[in-house]
Amino acid sequence: MLELGAGWAPWCVIGYLAAKQRGIEKIRVVAVEGDSGHMTFIRESFAANELGMDIGKIVHGVIGANDGQALFPKANNASCVYTGVAAFSDEEQHTGAFADFTASHSALIEKVERVPSYSLTSLMQDFAHVDLIHCDIQGGESDFFANAIDLVSAKVKRIVVGTHSFEVESHLACLFAKNDWDLEGIDACEMREESERPVIVHDGVQVWRNKRF
Repeated sequence: MLELGAGWAPWCVIGYLAAKQRGIEKIRVVAVEGDSGHMTFIRESFAANELGMDIGKIVHGVIGANDGQALFPKANNASCVYTGVAAFSDEEQHTGAFADFTASHSALIEKVERVPSYSLTSLMQDFAHVDLIHCDIQGGESDFFANAIDLVSAKVKRIVVGTHSFEVESHLACLFAKNDWDLEGIDACEMREESERPVIVHDGVQVWRNKRF
């Protein structure tokens, strides 16, 4: 399984322990996280659950449409910030979600780092199939899966995706349904208006099963 936007990688640990309980012997989990301060948390979480480096892979970087580089904010205190947004171009650095996040959380950000960006093709190149992708990338979900829909439809059995706007939810619902995925569960996000701008109050989630498997 892959956990994209892993934080401290709870889904990797959950997936690993669930697979062990079912007697599955060949297990691989991959955690991808952009904030370098969270790397220690992932290592500690893996160690506490006896998830060895032969099973768990920790990737410092972000998920993107292509391999390359991106900008990502490093928190002063990594335990307090789990909502960082990546910028993949000069334009995104000054407008949109990345610019909004860095402006509104400036007191919590130590610096902006240049980190590797990995495509889903690269992350999945060693796997014939992936049982589960958990994706929580703070609003970039619909663009990401629109770009990768052919790949995930061919290789991924199930997707759990966090949603951060009504627009993202609508786009994902149309995208996956049109590409022959079954919706197994949904919890809509909650938003409110602050200073005439929409603000996310509660993340949503969608669970999709690939009918090809």
